[in-house]
Amino acid sequence: MTDLIFKISPNIISGSFVSLRLGQFLKQLGNRFLIIASSNIKDFDLYKKLLQSLDENEIKYFVAESLTDGADTKTLSETLNFIKDSYIQGVIAIGTSDEINFSKAICALINEKSSVYDIIDGNNLNSKNLPFIAIPTNIGDNFLFSEFIPIIDSRSGKIKLLKSQETVTKIVLFDSEFLKTSDEKLKKLFYLKLISCGFESYISQKSNFFSEMFIEKAFKLLGMILHPEKFENSSQSNLQDEILVQSSIMIFLSSAMTISGFSDILSKNFNSRFKINQNNSFL
Repeated sequence: MTDLIFKISPNIISGSFVSLRLGQFLKQLGNRFLIIASSNIKDFDLYKKLLQSLDENEIKYFVAESLTDGADTKTLSETLNFIKDSYIQGVIAIGTSDEINFSKAICALINEKSSVYDIIDGNNLNSKNLPFIAIPTNIGDNFLFSEFIPIIDSRSGKIKLLKSQETVTKIVLFDSEFLKTSDEKLKKLFYLKLISCGFESYISQKSNFFSEMFIEKAFKLLGMILHPEKFENSSQSNLQDEILVQSSIMIFLSSAMTISGFSDILSKNFNSRFKINQNNSFL
């Protein structure tokens, strides 16, 4: 199956082993990057090959330790202080919602003079952001294409939405090979999340022609892969993963055009209040 490429901003590219071209995509943005990766992925061969792609393209990088308490303001403040003089030219997130939202917040805040807490409490962003590059290791997050970033306020344990610059996300690579590490039970949870997110976007008062078009197409694709008899051999199984990724892209694009629904906001508040790390249940 050929790659699915959206010629919009950010550049969204989906396909099998597409993450191995990361080094080529980064050349237009710089040659010094911070990588924040899920701890569950570091022993996988695909991740090692991804880093090899950076080496072959002479991209310099250093990998930060995995998050232990989720994307919270305390860890964010400490990380910003640690890297402020590192002269990085962008941040790459390889992982789940925790790594993605945390890395995106770093790119939005790294040049700000105000503290993280001042900005969370309402101060405007006044500085230029760094480029953010996302490589989701599951179906992604419905805030991925949004200008809002959910961050846990360490003082209260509540979710706060940080409004980032519109230009912060530059590249999103959806590699369907990462889904092979997820069992069928976990994939069923993916289906449920996509259907819930898509339905809430479709009935949103902010829905429009484009958001509804993406949802209708995504649901059509989901309807195909919910019939397992159509994907019996290994090659068809790979096709099933690619279709799942493509449908998730369309649903999360639609979600960014509308607003998050009740179920998603409720789940994020549960995760923040009870400190549920996404890496405990997702790769």
